[in-house]
Amino acid sequence: MPRLAAYVESRFAVSPVESGILRRNSARGHSADVSIDLLLDGRTIPVGQAGGNVLIFDQPILLPPATGELIITIDGQEQRWPVSLHPDGAPSRVVAATLHTKGRPGPSV
Repeated sequence: MPRLAAYVESRFAVSPVESGILRRNSARGHSADVSIDLLLDGRTIPVGQAGGNVLIFDQPILLPPATGELIITIDGQEQRWPVSLHPDGAPSRVVAATLHTKGRPGPSV
């Protein structure tokens, strides 16, 4: 298992309170540098948190129902997963999303 996939799996199992949530640049208890981005229609949009079938942004954002890529980089190692967005039509910090892992280990967004 690649180091990034192993880290993501272990990070998502930290505690019952935090399981399923990955935070940008705040992997507490780890020295990893973590970034999460959404690539959508040629734009790269920073994501604050991902997990539990949602993406959480730092500021409210208006997104269309669309398919993009969730890019998670940990210590310079990047992995990408297709993600479908299911916004409610209004600007929001929390956007429903479905991650498509294609049988690969990955975060449960």
